[in-house]
Amino acid sequence: MANGDLRAEIAALESELSTIKAENQRLRSEIGTAVGAINGARNSLNDTTNQIRHTLSASDGSLQRSHQRVVDAYEIQKDMDKLYARLKQMELANKRIRECNNTKYYDFAVYRTVRKIVQGIMDNLDFSMVTEEVIEKAVERKQLEEPDYWLTCTLMAVVAWRADQRERAQRALERAMQLDDRRTASFLLVFYLRLRREDVALKWFAYLTAKPLSGSEKPMVLLFFSMLSKTVEDKLSDATRTKVNNYIRSLVNEAITDSGNLRDSAIDEIAERYGTFVNDRSFPYDQIAALVPTYGGLQQALALARNNANVVDFINAVMNVDDDTRNEFLKAYIDKIVADPCAVEQKVYDEIERNEMIIRLQGDVAAANEAYQLHKQHDAAEFDIVHEMMAWLFTPGGNGEANAQMRRNMLLMTRELQQEAGDRYIANYQRMFQPVQAVKIDDFEAGQVDLSQPQGVFGQVEEFYHGKATAEKAQIKDIMPIVLMVLGVAGGVATAFVSPALIAVGAIVAVGGLGMLLLNMNKRKRIDLAYEQRIASVKERLTALGAQFAKLAEDFHEQDLLSAKLCDTLNAL
Repeated sequence: MANGDLRAEIAALESELSTIKAENQRLRSEIGTAVGAINGARNSLNDTTNQIRHTLSASDGSLQRSHQRVVDAYEIQKDMDKLYARLKQMELANKRIRECNNTKYYDFAVYRTVRKIVQGIMDNLDFSMVTEEVIEKAVERKQLEEPDYWLTCTLMAVVAWRADQRERAQRALERAMQLDDRRTASFLLVFYLRLRREDVALKWFAYLTAKPLSGSEKPMVLLFFSMLSKTVEDKLSDATRTKVNNYIRSLVNEAITDSGNLRDSAIDEIAERYGTFVNDRSFPYDQIAALVPTYGGLQQALALARNNANVVDFINAVMNVDDDTRNEFLKAYIDKIVADPCAVEQKVYDEIERNEMIIRLQGDVAAANEAYQLHKQHDAAEFDIVHEMMAWLFTPGGNGEANAQMRRNMLLMTRELQQEAGDRYIANYQRMFQPVQAVKIDDFEAGQVDLSQPQGVFGQVEEFYHGKATAEKAQIKDIMPIVLMVLGVAGGVATAFVSPALIAVGAIVAVGGLGMLLLNMNKRKRIDLAYEQRIASVKERLTALGAQFAKLAEDFHEQDLLSAKLCDTLNAL
């Protein structure tokens, strides 16, 4: 009975357990479904998040690019605004030039008429075609009665002089001198030279040279240099040329004397200008370039030594002037004197010049005004003959101002400076070519190495690398192996009385210490061998460096032989 009850109870429990299992299975299924849904939702959320992140990243990139385009567009707009402003300034300058040219054409017509008459006289030296009646018909009466142009007065003086009306000629000349004494004197100097009246021309020359020259009188100095040649149809006397030569030489000497160190600086400037003719800086010495950090001085010395030939060619080219170019400046000078504005015209001409500078500088008004002021300051300042001569002589084409014959005369005028500059030029590059240089090969550096005898630093190489080897070997310590050997021996002896078996342990420790000691000795040998190889390699490269320097020295001395030709050419001036 009791068993039946127990079985019934067990059956009931099994039934309940089955029910619980079924419920658990159902719950597990629901949980699985829920987990699947959750996983799906999570995946969907991750996908959505990634998509949103990607979209945001793309949007951020687009925003950044859009922002950069806006910034670039803003900068472009600013540049366009600046360019537009400069374009407007150029247009305004062009408009002002047209207005000034109209003023020149209509308001200054009387001056243009006077210039044409004078140029006709100077071109043909024919006074028969220019009489007082002709002038009165061509030139406005007001200009003749109250002349405000020095050239009008000079023309009236010439006509009166030809008509033997000396008092009238003197009054006209005095008026011309009051209006512009420098241009009047310059014109009459050339006028009387053309008439071959050197005695009168020299009086005007004396007047012009009695006062310091200004920067605006550069053409006058060029005229004087032109007169040093047989400018006027080879008829200018030697006495006149001597006076002009003495005057220019006195200008140069005074400039050098008054300015203290100017002579020395002028010689330096000439020597530097010789160096500007260098056209070959090749340096086919790769080992020197790689191992000598200071090889630039050697390269420059070689280039300057090669340049001797270019300097000789320059001097010969300046000295070789054919006769056809001798007389070309005189007419150009008188044309300039005649064309120069009078006091009434000057403001208009200045305005034209300033606006032309604005156009030349592409609408940069500030830069144009600065350039214009510098130009005016130069014209007003005292004439710097030494500096101007150097610019005329060494600038191709004489800076567009001096012709070939003038440059030849300038070279001859400064022959002593040229000769000293030649000596200094040669001495400078010879001083640059120093065999003692700094050398860097791998980690070895030496500040003073004679490349002609590089073996002299072999001791430094050995000392350097032996020192490095010693330092590296010092890092290898023998203390631990020795301690192990001592412990092994001492421990083995001490434990022998306790247990003979422990002797083997001591022996093993001692042998280990001995092995470590032998290993350290081997490391030291390898270090010594490695550094000996490096020493041999550096010595070999130093030897090769010395051999290449010998070739460089041979090349340099071969080029330096041309220095004798340079000195001979300068001494022959």
